[in-house]
Amino acid sequence: MVRNILIVQREEAIEIIKQPLVPKMAMISITSYRRDIFVKGEAEKRLRRTGCRFILNLTFGDFSPEVKKRLPRKGCAPLFRKQHAKEIIAFLEYIRDEDIDLLLINCDAGISRSGAVGVFAHRLLGTSEQYFRRHNKYILPNPYVYDLLSKESGLKGKFVNFWERVEVHPQIAQMFK
Repeated sequence: MVRNILIVQREEAIEIIKQPLVPKMAMISITSYRRDIFVKGEAEKRLRRTGCRFILNLTFGDFSPEVKKRLPRKGCAPLFRKQHAKEIIAFLEYIRDEDIDLLLINCDAGISRSGAVGVFAHRLLGTSEQYFRRHNKYILPNPYVYDLLSKESGLKGKFVNFWERVEVHPQIAQMFK
């Protein structure tokens, strides 16, 4: 059983995985580009030795198909697709009954892509909503990512139905004033 979900930015995830002993943990790490994957090689081996038995690395950008059309083709991060959603769903289904204290989810900023995956994982796995909201209060889930995950899994309800009471970090709120 997965007990808790924590969403963090890349730098926080790097610090967490440097710890000598991590809790019984699973991890979903999202990067924009393959070159930025940091849970690999020796870092992945050490992380597995210290308690993180399940790791999923994914690469996709933080935008919708409509935005992707306006971006330059060369050098642009890949779009979140059904295959990504299916990988996440399969990973979560696989770990559902494992003894996991913490599912750590990160992306570059720990706000949008990881927020969408985190809200979806919370709903799919049925973790504590009180813990989830208290420890992940500054996320702003990407609605495209969340809705595609929900559609592919068969879960009902768009992201706004769950996340309507979101608290926005003051620095992010300033950007939209």
